[in-house]
Amino acid sequence: MHRVAADGATVEIVSPHFSNRCAFLDPTHRRALSARFPEFIARGKPWTPSGAFAVVRSYVFQHRHDTEPLLEEGLFDIESIRLRFARVFQWTGVEAFANWKIDFYEFYLAFQLPARDIEAVFRVRKKES
Repeated sequence: MHRVAADGATVEIVSPHFSNRCAFLDPTHRRALSARFPEFIARGKPWTPSGAFAVVRSYVFQHRHDTEPLLEEGLFDIESIRLRFARVFQWTGVEAFANWKIDFYEFYLAFQLPARDIEAVFRVRKKES
């Protein structure tokens, strides 16, 4: 993607979420992805808990693990990550909650309330030569 895209180009990736049973039905799907997969190929905003309650919650639930990108730093910026759900989960607010608290959703609710897809949007960054 990076080689053929212009500087500042937008790249959108849509893939089945790991909680979607269809992620495992299609033989072309080699890996089921979580909403944190973009952090392995791009640098996102560093996560920091805000407020004393968030620090305690992160310690108790242990549901945030920092990652290091596998690719060279600066190739992509993460613009957005969004989980998409079936209509019934959209209508009942499950999609809104899951996108508000993605880590909590993936650790504790993903297999009870399965997502359909992950939509990740990246911005290409080319180095000045």
